[in-house]
Amino acid sequence: GNWGNTGLALQWFEQLQPYSKNNDMYKYPSAANDSQCMGNCYPGLTGRPNFIVHHGYNIQIQESPFRNWGQNNVWQLARYQRPAEVGLFADCFVKRWVSAPDPSSGISVQVAFANWVPGNPPQGFTCGCWPVITDLGRAVSLYARHNGGSNIAFADGHAKWFAAANCRLHCPGYPWNGPIRVSCGAMVE
Repeated sequence: GNWGNTGLALQWFEQLQPYSKNNDMYKYPSAANDSQCMGNCYPGLTGRPNFIVHHGYNIQIQESPFRNWGQNNVWQLARYQRPAEVGLFADCFVKRWVSAPDPSSGISVQVAFANWVPGNPPQGFTCGCWPVITDLGRAVSLYARHNGGSNIAFADGHAKWFAAANCRLHCPGYPWNGPIRVSCGAMVE
């Protein structure tokens, strides 16, 4: 449904809610705190209920064709040559999982440090569109959600735990050759 008839597109968790009928499924028991990520930033203005969301959905798929340069077919699983590498959902400190990795390592900061609470000053990394990891060990000890790592579900249906240092992206044109494709390049290559 379109709560409040706002004309705004529904987020992924709002689209799933009529099937799940359970708002708590978006919360994760190991998350740092319940206010970590509020799914709708301005529920009072849109008239839509708020959700606590501790997972991020691949923005390249969620916001296609905007993020895919007009390619609506990015939603078609048959288009992916490597669906086992395309990250779909992950432990994340935001609901929209974008690339924004550490420039030198390609580590997906949003996933590796899923228990950081946006708005709080980070320790071990800097904020920004290109966050910089300044102390990986400290960031992992403070913000890794699951024993020093994060869970990632892929487009082919499998899920896997990755140590924070291995939450690295594969980005054509960038110096990273990690195991996860998200939103920094064509995912159908």
